[in-house]
Amino acid sequence: VPVPGHVASWNGTSWSPLGSGVTYGGLVDALAVHPNGDVIAGGYFETAGGVTVNQVARWNGSAWMAMGSGVNSGVRAITVLPNGDVAVGGRFTAAGGVPARGVALWNGATWSSLGSGITGSGGGNSTSEVYALAMLPDGDLVAGGDFTTAGGMPANRVARWNGSSWSPMETAMAGAVFTFTRLPNGDLVAGGNLTTGTDLPTRSITRWNGLSWSFMGSGFDNTVKDLLVLPNGGVVACGHFQHAGNTSANYIARWDGSSWSALGSGVNDPVNAVVVLPNGDIVAAGWFTIAGGVSANRIARWDGSAWSPLGTGLNRAVNALAVLPNGDVVAGGDFFTAGDAPASRVARWNGATWSSMGLGMSGPVYPQVMTLAVLPNGDVVAGGNFLQAGSVDADFVARWDGSAWWPLGAGTNNVVLDLLTMPNGDLIAGGTFTYAEGFVDGIARWSGSGWSVVGSNGPGLVSHLAALPNSDLVAAWGGVVRWNGTAWSRLGTLDGGVFALATLPNGEIIAGTHPPYLQRWAPPPGCGVCDPIDFNHDTLFPDTLDIADFLTVFAGGVCDGQQPTDPPCNTDIDFNNDGLFPDTADIQSLLSVFGGGPCL
Repeated sequence: VPVPGHVASWNGTSWSPLGSGVTYGGLVDALAVHPNGDVIAGGYFETAGGVTVNQVARWNGSAWMAMGSGVNSGVRAITVLPNGDVAVGGRFTAAGGVPARGVALWNGATWSSLGSGITGSGGGNSTSEVYALAMLPDGDLVAGGDFTTAGGMPANRVARWNGSSWSPMETAMAGAVFTFTRLPNGDLVAGGNLTTGTDLPTRSITRWNGLSWSFMGSGFDNTVKDLLVLPNGGVVACGHFQHAGNTSANYIARWDGSSWSALGSGVNDPVNAVVVLPNGDIVAAGWFTIAGGVSANRIARWDGSAWSPLGTGLNRAVNALAVLPNGDVVAGGDFFTAGDAPASRVARWNGATWSSMGLGMSGPVYPQVMTLAVLPNGDVVAGGNFLQAGSVDADFVARWDGSAWWPLGAGTNNVVLDLLTMPNGDLIAGGTFTYAEGFVDGIARWSGSGWSVVGSNGPGLVSHLAALPNSDLVAAWGGVVRWNGTAWSRLGTLDGGVFALATLPNGEIIAGTHPPYLQRWAPPPGCGVCDPIDFNHDTLFPDTLDIADFLTVFAGGVCDGQQPTDPPCNTDIDFNNDGLFPDTADIQSLLSVFGGGPCL
């Protein structure tokens, strides 16, 4: 139903307006819930529920109320302090008629400034702006945004207020901070359009330690599009970058566990996909026409010392690669010739020559193959933006059995961006679709005979897929989430899109992102892959009910207060995934990780 006023409430089954909402500007940028249950809304609006409020207002459950005379320009962030005071951040210079630059405090009756506030802009704006606010465990307030001073002190994009004065938290950060999240151990994660003040635009690769993402090497200068995990545990990254660390690495580089190195002189244009052959050689493909100084049209092979072409290559870009059990390479993209032969969007290289795979893909206006997967029997599955495979209708996904193309049921209702073959042979598809023989959330499972949903409340949109050693599924789009067979959980916070995803044999996850371009997640020391601490799947964590429910299930009971609409009660008591349960190490590990420590 239409909901007026730019702000609404969801009761679990339907949306309803909060009174008549906000008007005159009508943009709500920030929301927070007060301990008493009131909702605080901020943004660019003058009235709420017919009352003049000026950019910030309070909803008490039945009516909108002003908070004094509000502020004189937009509010972009709101957080509630432990004592119930409300802090707001934004573009304003006054609150309640008193000077308050970028951040102000409401005590329930009056507005006050926090020192001399936030000033200076490093992003070309005419004034400073606070986009994010967060509370630290000790009660200090952190502000992030596009500014260069706080309380008259240099503070590049992030600063800390201890109740009486401002102090900087990072002296070499540039860009802008758009969002904060606080991890269970109290660590603070900042996301945004950030750089680190070095010669390279970003640190590019970071690592998740089970609670946060951290840097992996000194990084790249542009986007990572694909990741390959080598049999020895090394990693090959490819994409749009030209530097890895301080090394020139044109569009492709290799990580040996401690540093990045180039693969010869690289290639002359971006690389979209990379695979490893049975003998250890690497095949890369994308937009390039030269590899290692020799002609190589869109695809080339690295033997550890030199690049060589795969015949005369393809006539247009390659998006995806796959290796068949016999070592043949399959390429998918938007090309229409391979070697000297017609090949519509998909082709096969047998080590000496290119060949078409039937009639390939066609329809709609701009068909292309975006992803490839190989099933245990050697069949190839292609996904992308197409409506026909060979001479059969195949909506966005199709299977090649060695001689002909076949549809996978009724397919999907929109583009398939990634495919993953699971250890049990099932195929997982991710993309922009919402229907695959039933409603789905951007991800679906093909069992060989039909499509099914992968849990409820899925990622929504999926660009990349990977599997952990314990067969848990990892999916990405704007962040990274994990499916443990029962429920979805988010792995930390990544701001912006994810363009590449891979898992290492030890359970670590690597994601290619917006700046910093490549980030790494690692389970806490001592764990193979630890379970999320939201044991009861109520989306509230860390909270003590997770511990209580774990102990109850450990003793043979069920989750407390289970409602019909709740996700199923978790029965997996092997928290540290060591294969031993029930054992007290699982309890000790849960309590340790709950407190921000490692598995035991």
